[in-house]
Amino acid sequence: MKKIQFDVFLYGGFVQRSRQVAVDCEEWDWIVDPLLDLHNDAKVCHSQDTFEAGMRATLEREALSDAVSRFEMIVGPKTGTAGDVGGLAGNDVITNAQQVMMDHKGRLRVKEAEGQQDCVNEAWTTKGFIEALMQRGLLMYHDMPAETAIFELPSRILKSVHVAVLLLDKSYGEPQEWIVDSWPRDNGMPPDIWPRAKWIKYWSKAIFGPSKN
Repeated sequence: MKKIQFDVFLYGGFVQRSRQVAVDCEEWDWIVDPLLDLHNDAKVCHSQDTFEAGMRATLEREALSDAVSRFEMIVGPKTGTAGDVGGLAGNDVITNAQQVMMDHKGRLRVKEAEGQQDCVNEAWTTKGFIEALMQRGLLMYHDMPAETAIFELPSRILKSVHVAVLLLDKSYGEPQEWIVDSWPRDNGMPPDIWPRAKWIKYWSKAIFGPSKN
């Protein structure tokens, strides 16, 4: 297998830019090993039962979380983001940022310290990795919506204050919406994979405070 090229999104000043990073065969095999183990077992124990499929989807999300973590471990040293600190601790406006502004899409962006990622870059990089998994048939129970794979936290003040990747669990009749969010965790740590409603509730409270309703 040839090396796989990934676009890793970085933040230079206020300009989002991407850098192509190559992952070789040995690295790729290690990254996707949790998913391969799961699906090799599934081929032996395959069932059409909805409950069984739901359990498999849960295990696939766990394996996906492990794979995203491994992907970051591999590409971090290649892009200078291995020391990325997750969440608000790594994106503190006072300690890490020189300025705050809105980008052309109306999103609040912070001028980050060297090697530090914001949620927009994290989301786009994670989306590209998940797309690579899907193209190679490594996700059996999940999909991403073509037009809205980058999900933006609703805000009445700004167009967006936090973004992540929208994932669809297709093991049941009606697709179940999940969010994959690697921004709150340090580079190489497993991302949060939460139900969409839980993610919106948590981050709405964390950013805007408790609801007054």
